[in-house]
Amino acid sequence: EFIAAALRPHYRVHCAYTGRQGVGMALDLRPDLIISDIMMPVLSGDQMVSELRQQPSMRDVPIIMLSAMADEAMRLRLLQQGVQDYLNKPFSVDELLARVGGLVSARQRTLQELRRSAERLRELADV
Repeated sequence: EFIAAALRPHYRVHCAYTGRQGVGMALDLRPDLIISDIMMPVLSGDQMVSELRQQPSMRDVPIIMLSAMADEAMRLRLLQQGVQDYLNKPFSVDELLARVGGLVSARQRTLQELRRSAERLRELADV
């Protein structure tokens, strides 16, 4: 709830309390960003990432992974699976907000460009 409280003034936030819940919510809500802890009950954070990345609609959703463990092998594996950022606890709220802001802005720019490209293609098809 600490992270959700920090993000709520700036973003619409939905919370899952298990990795399994997180997968279901992500598939239903199609979020602009996912933040997860590695140590999640039912389905760990790395297992959640693996399941999400198998879904076409979730392949490009940015993920920030949080961990209390300084495990370099895990960090590397998660980055190879497509996690965009990895923060070791403890971290500052300002750093988290900066990282979230950068990833959400980049995703919104990409989606906007894709919409423009699709519109141009429709216009060309009408010619």
